[in-house]
Amino acid sequence: MNIKEITVNLSAVIPTGSYQNYKPMYELKAELTEADDAQLCLEQLRETIRKLFTQDWTRLRDKDKSNFLANVRWYEKDGKKLPSVTSVLGWAELNYKLRNPEKYQFGGVSEDDLQEYGARGTVVHRQAQDWFESGMKADHVMKEEFPELVVERQLLKESNLKVEDCSFLGFIEKHGKDFTFQSCEQQVIGEGYAGRLDFVGTYKGRLAIIDIKTTSTYTPRGELQYFKQLAAYAKATELDIKDLVIIPLNPSNKCGYGAPKVVEMSDGLFNSFNDDLKAFERDFKELI
Repeated sequence: MNIKEITVNLSAVIPTGSYQNYKPMYELKAELTEADDAQLCLEQLRETIRKLFTQDWTRLRDKDKSNFLANVRWYEKDGKKLPSVTSVLGWAELNYKLRNPEKYQFGGVSEDDLQEYGARGTVVHRQAQDWFESGMKADHVMKEEFPELVVERQLLKESNLKVEDCSFLGFIEKHGKDFTFQSCEQQVIGEGYAGRLDFVGTYKGRLAIIDIKTTSTYTPRGELQYFKQLAAYAKATELDIKDLVIIPLNPSNKCGYGAPKVVEMSDGLFNSFNDDLKAFERDFKELI
């Protein structure tokens, strides 16, 4: 068989950030002479096309890094900038998606949707804070308006999302007997990071970090990230925290909440977060 021409093509999906639907395609052709080794030529074309894809991916990753950086939340202590726990975990998640495109190539959540979901979460957290500051009364009436949340309210007004679908008071009525709440919206400073936790309290008599989540689905990886977040808060409090507890205000449930999700505080969870922190510090060392 006399091969005169070889064509190599590669199509792929960039699965994350603003590029979740970007599908680059590359094609290279080579004309052969009788003296050429067809197999060697094929391998050279494949290597070249893989390099093109890697260059494209790297360029978009750098763009994602710039976009991500614009939204990083910083704290400051003794003149040093400290990234928030959620920013550290957000960067880890972005990199995980870049490393595992096959798991994320079929769509995702748009930037506009993320902002709307975030707005609902912010309002729900503010309502819970108001409940706490008002004495945690059983007959508390949830406020609908908070002057400082103008942007969030506007985003929700333009969306189909409803704050009422996340029922914090319904959760408290069902599960409140298992909880005490001792502090709310407490800022904590850890070694190289900072954050603001929802509640310190107890769950079934054990000292706990308690966090509200307003997501509709909980994947194993998603739950792991949430509990790493709480472990980082727990370590920063320097209290003898026993449990990490999620209050799942689940909009997909008709009642607007689910049962508490609980894991025991562990060094393993914190060490996993600390690995993410080191990666963040390495990637953004010029800013810290």
